[in-house]
Amino acid sequence: LTPEILNTHLADQSKEVNYQITKAGGHCGYPSFNKPFYWTEHFAVDFFKSWYNLHVQIMIDRYTLSKDQKFLEKQFNALFETPFVPRYNVAPTQSMPVLTQSQNYVFQNFQWGLISNWANNKTLSPKLFNLKANEAMERPTYRKNMITHRCLIPADGFFVWKPLSKKKVIPYYIYAKDQSPFMIAGLWEEKDDFNEKSTNTFIMITSKSTR
Repeated sequence: LTPEILNTHLADQSKEVNYQITKAGGHCGYPSFNKPFYWTEHFAVDFFKSWYNLHVQIMIDRYTLSKDQKFLEKQFNALFETPFVPRYNVAPTQSMPVLTQSQNYVFQNFQWGLISNWANNKTLSPKLFNLKANEAMERPTYRKNMITHRCLIPADGFFVWKPLSKKKVIPYYIYAKDQSPFMIAGLWEEKDDFNEKSTNTFIMITSKSTR
């Protein structure tokens, strides 16, 4: 199944699809299956489009918290432990306010993005700042934190990116109709960073789009 058979967006994004021309039709290889499927190109395309739509998740790598401190404190009935300045382009590794389940009356500043033992300072994997909702209880790494280390991340909007080609993407800004702030579910943990300094970090829980 050649990349040209699928539309460019799907072919570029789905790295788990192997493409190969065979006499039997489209050869569709997917790691979760024990054996490859040999279908006509028509059925192969329909299958992978359905698979992609079911599995694609919203990934947040930029968000905003543009309301001022007084507004947020009144909105969420919680105080800031340090003065807050509105933010319009929050990125992973930056420190932002969160509410934890044990201290839901005060905003604490945690670093966005969990610290991995094998990670380095050059690149932060999306898996370390976004967690798929269906994996939160399935993976032992996060199962305990779902009980003891839940948190809420205030935001009033976030960006998602629509790929048009390999090198071109268009940002879409998602926010409430009334532009009011909201909370994003997350998990937090305390861990030593690369300088052996204790750091509190958080990860956002994301799910498939409902529309």
